[in-house]
Amino acid sequence: MGRDGKTYDLGYKAHLAVDADSDMPVAAVVASANENEKKHVEELLEKASLMVDGFEVVVADSQYSSKRVRTNIMEHGAEPVVPYSLIRLVVSLCSGLTGSSGPADRLWSGGSMDWGGLRWRG
Repeated sequence: MGRDGKTYDLGYKAHLAVDADSDMPVAAVVASANENEKKHVEELLEKASLMVDGFEVVVADSQYSSKRVRTNIMEHGAEPVVPYSLIRLVVSLCSGLTGSSGPADRLWSGGSMDWGGLRWRG
């Protein structure tokens, strides 16, 4: 049973690791549609590492955005390219408005920032 939109129906998600050069899947994890994507990253990376001899970059959408996911990707010797979710980015930027030295201060002062694979230079 998985959540599909606003209703509860039978539903599954296929999480795939795909080779960027050949567009061929190298690993897959099938899970209930109502499970969080982050829960399956470790298993997916383990399966992918058995099929290919190392990988340099892992690209994922913001549904996979977390410190744990980025750390797990780096433990496999790859660079994570996972954008932060919009909510997390706004909270991070607003932390600079409260007087603390945060990403917003560096952004508006012309400094450089590194958001886990997304780099910005002011």
